Amino acid sequence: MSKPGAFEVSQKYEFIPPPTEPEMLLIPASGWAAVKQRIGNIKEAVNIHLTLASVLLGGFLSTIGLVLFGAIPKKTCDNNNLSTDYIVAWAVSAVLLVLGVGFFFLAGRHQKVQGFQAKQVLDLMEMVEQNCQHAKGTVNVGK
Repeated sequence: MSKPGAFEVSQKYEFIPPPTEPEMLLIPASGWAAVKQRIGNIKEAVNIHLTLASVLLGGFLSTIGLVLFGAIPKKTCDNNNLSTDYIVAWAVSAVLLVLGVGFFFLAGRHQKVQGFQAKQVLDLMEMVEQNCQHAKGTVNVGK
């Protein structure tokens, strides 16, 4: 009883039930505890680039302070030319400034590349434990 020129559309739906158990890797509780303990014992390395940058920029500030406040004489007494100490102080200041800024740049790049730290991994493991406890009642994973 359709009109001429009309058409019918039919569509079927197929419902796929979710899997009953999520895929997981079973880890013995002793193994989980050992991994957590080893990750907890990791000591963070000192960022040597940041330390070097601070030392170099401190040297720059000290040297430039000596030059600007007159501790290093600008002219020689005999022929009124720039003294060698003055020129060397400015050169050392320039080198210290360039190296200090360069090491600060390297320190920033090092922190980006470093990625996860031990504390972040432990926090992630704690989150996994909490998810397992919520999913299975009161199961103590790795304790």
